[in-house]
Amino acid sequence: MYMDYIFSKPLRAFVKAAHVVVFCLATGASAATADESCGDLSNVDALVTLLENKNWDEIEITPRYAARIGQYVSLTQSSQFRRVLIRKKRSAQMRDVDRLMKEALIVANTKSVSDRSRLQSSLQNFKVVVQSTCGTGYGSAAGSARNAKEGASTFSEKSELAIERFASARSGYTLSLGVVLFLLFLVCLVVLARALLSTVYAYIYHRKTCRITASMMFGERTIFGYIVVLGRNGCRFEPEQPMERLAIPDLIASGNPRVEVFDVVLPSRLNGVTDDYFSLFFAEPMNMKVLNRIFGKSIITPVHRRKDIMKSNLDTLGVI
Repeated sequence: MYMDYIFSKPLRAFVKAAHVVVFCLATGASAATADESCGDLSNVDALVTLLENKNWDEIEITPRYAARIGQYVSLTQSSQFRRVLIRKKRSAQMRDVDRLMKEALIVANTKSVSDRSRLQSSLQNFKVVVQSTCGTGYGSAAGSARNAKEGASTFSEKSELAIERFASARSGYTLSLGVVLFLLFLVCLVVLARALLSTVYAYIYHRKTCRITASMMFGERTIFGYIVVLGRNGCRFEPEQPMERLAIPDLIASGNPRVEVFDVVLPSRLNGVTDDYFSLFFAEPMNMKVLNRIFGKSIITPVHRRKDIMKSNLDTLGVI
């Protein structure tokens, strides 16, 4: 029963925090994965195919051919692939991309290739950029197979393509999963550490849940009730009759309260008031021998209670 009480609130806090962490990180991981994806590379593929190593002396660059090059240059410049490069701030790779786009536009505008070696060098650098950014190969067997599968029409081809995409996406989540697990571990560690410190506090100051007949005096006014939580430094006093909150400021104005338990009178300071109890701090820590004697008068068996001291709310009552 006691252990259930000690860990019920920390566990609830941990579950809530874990839900928040998992939701935020999963959402962030999904967004990050989506942001880092190069998206549809068909336009990039088409531009590479048009500029691929050819015998330009034997190929006539027709207006239609030149228009297609210009079209795919424009589509590549506005593609998700280029936006990924901008987000990653890869300036050197952006220069390689822009260099090829510039040379491709010259080919489209002049309908000729003035420097074939430079064009092929720029094209090769462009392929390397796309491969390093998107994990896509050009001119290789893997690249050809990928391009072929993009046009898959049968169920088996589509299934194979889906499996490959899933395997690729799964590898991208490995780091995010590690971050999630690490942060969950930290959340668990913090929650358990707080629970441990609160429990240690309860044992150091002998703070226990109990039910002891007592009275609380404000000046000449006496309120009968029970001490429901007691420790060396203070207690919670539960009145027999519910208190009207509007009457509390006048009650407190008569002076600091005194708690009387059997033959022991404890000068106190009011910390806060709820609908159920008064939170009090003693003027001086209670003697352990006296404390244990009082615990012996409890109607229920006293059990240690972790630190959960309420925040003072006297300002909301108009007391201070």
